Amino acid sequence: MHILPWNVDSVVTLKGSFRTSPDFQKGEELIQDLLVSMLDKGTALRSKLAVAEALEDRGASIRFQSAGIRIRFEIKCLKPDLGDVVQLLIEQLNQPLFNVDEFELLKGRLQASVERMRSDTSSLSSSMLSRHVYHADHPARALPLEELERSLENMELAALSSLHERQFGASDFECALVGDIAGVNLDALFTQLCSGWSSQDNDDAIFKVLPLPQKRETRHVEVADRLNLDVRMGHGVDLLKTHPDYLPLFISIFALGGNFSSHLMSTIRDRDGLTYGIRSSLSGVSKDYPGMWSTSVTLSQENLERGVGATLSEIEHFLGSGIDQSELDEKKSTLTGAYQVQLSSTSGVASTLLSNAENGHISERIDTYPDEVLEISLEQANRAMARHLDASSLTIVSAGTKEA
Repeated sequence: MHILPWNVDSVVTLKGSFRTSPDFQKGEELIQDLLVSMLDKGTALRSKLAVAEALEDRGASIRFQSAGIRIRFEIKCLKPDLGDVVQLLIEQLNQPLFNVDEFELLKGRLQASVERMRSDTSSLSSSMLSRHVYHADHPARALPLEELERSLENMELAALSSLHERQFGASDFECALVGDIAGVNLDALFTQLCSGWSSQDNDDAIFKVLPLPQKRETRHVEVADRLNLDVRMGHGVDLLKTHPDYLPLFISIFALGGNFSSHLMSTIRDRDGLTYGIRSSLSGVSKDYPGMWSTSVTLSQENLERGVGATLSEIEHFLGSGIDQSELDEKKSTLTGAYQVQLSSTSGVASTLLSNAENGHISERIDTYPDEVLEISLEQANRAMARHLDASSLTIVSAGTKEA
């Protein structure tokens, strides 16, 4: 458990996570998502209403999130209620009430969401790009809509209880406690958190990105009556968050397209007037699996070809010339400033501590991270780009209505 006292009277935030191993090729992530959505719908000991009343009476909250190979939870409550709320959390995780009516309701909502995705150009372009970047067993690879619909149609409640029995346990368990913890029996709290858990045998699977294509590839998803098209261009980046190139590469890509003062915003949007929004990012990277570099831009039908060409040209120019010292200094200042804002609440501090733990960093990194950013040199930033980014290997996906 990672602990940080915080000067906020009687309020505590507890965030944690544990590892799972859903079979992504078989669509088990979808089962896990539905299972996590069922966790606040009652336990073997309390009804859904009783759970809600127990939290409301204490002004507390418990939230859950399915995140690939991890399931996360968050508690916010008053210090005197921490023991009771943790006990409820353990009930929800260990003894969920698999109510068939709640299952059918959640399943129907998810089916409706999948149906809406058929006209969501952002989702369609992003999901297709993911299938050209990631191996079939990678957590960030999105299933085609047809497979999602088929999996949902055939899914039964028994699949959720089976996955719960196989996957829920104290595997790679991490948690962070932040707030007014004076007088809290931390040993007893940790024992309580771990009570009733068995350590599941979740294999440390190896997740891969696909090899970079030898040349650019272009794909299109036709969507009727969508005259503004969403374009995604990207390729896999075969490194983990623990790699020494990760932070220099993250900063360089942030300079390319991370905020309103980035290179792509100042050229494609402000100078050329081709779009209202363009962004480039390094995403999906953890200590367990590599991710992708992607650039997203929204373009009108008449500006599609010109906008894609201009974006590629600016990316090639940026990679060829590299980031300069003034850009690097500005982005490092922006990132360290945003980091300090993130640490202005107990929730932000707990999230940072948990993220550090999940990605193999020591707790003290919460203090040293700004210095790590500021110490990145111009040579490191440009070398990381040269090693890991290749504009000639981008896959370009558009979604919307093309001109006839």
